[in-house]
Amino acid sequence: MLFESEADFCSSSTAFSRIAFLNYFQRPAEQTGKSIKVSQLDADVSKDVVGQVAKAIAPEIIIFTSSLAYRHAKRSGLLKAFDEQGIKYTRTPHPGMPWWNRVSKVYGNRTGKQHFVDFVNSVVKTEA
Repeated sequence: MLFESEADFCSSSTAFSRIAFLNYFQRPAEQTGKSIKVSQLDADVSKDVVGQVAKAIAPEIIIFTSSLAYRHAKRSGLLKAFDEQGIKYTRTPHPGMPWWNRVSKVYGNRTGKQHFVDFVNSVVKTEA
């Protein structure tokens, strides 16, 4: 996906020095293939962990690949903290879900994958 964007990951020795990934929720769902049933403890721990990781690595962008995670981050005030830190963020469907490859009004009549690539490109262009 990132290789389809205009981001220049080839100039660094490895893309992994510029990209990080972590799960928003810090435990697996109760049933494999199902969404997590989010408790207050889940919400609190997720906000704290993701907030601390964002402060530590100071990313330019954050992409939530889960609407559930995005909603909880928003509810918790974490997105407001990202705004204050100058971190750009968006949400996309998880790449394993059908909406990744289906056009959706939510993503401006684009697929989730295209929304992901376009978001990365918009950040790259504003930095050029």
